[in-house]
Amino acid sequence: LRRDRVARAEPRIRVFMEPGKEEGDDDEAVPTLCLDAYAADETPGLSAVVKGTPKPTVVLYRCHKNHLTHAWLAPDRDGFAADWANVTEDAVLQSKAMTHVNAVLAEQLPPGFDYWDFHFHNYHPSHIPAI
Repeated sequence: LRRDRVARAEPRIRVFMEPGKEEGDDDEAVPTLCLDAYAADETPGLSAVVKGTPKPTVVLYRCHKNHLTHAWLAPDRDGFAADWANVTEDAVLQSKAMTHVNAVLAEQLPPGFDYWDFHFHNYHPSHIPAI
């Protein structure tokens, strides 16, 4: 790879999703999902394009056994990238994007698992504690 052609992909918002069980061992290798929100110029080469212009993008990744196996993407219709300092977990969970993610979650829940556990991260500098 040429360094001058490689761009950094920096998500503004991230929600990790892992399947969980009410009872029993959950150490088996199961898929996890991750929803990222990117500004238009910070996407990982998967930018949503509207009328020829890259737009802020949300990407849902599926990972299984340390391999990315799927990626779903769409324009950021909720405005996460535009106002990311103020985006909360509740806002993401009630968003248009999450409505579509929930359909994928329903189809991707592994047999024997009961729910998805969510882990929300906002990477705005005001949300990152200084150490």
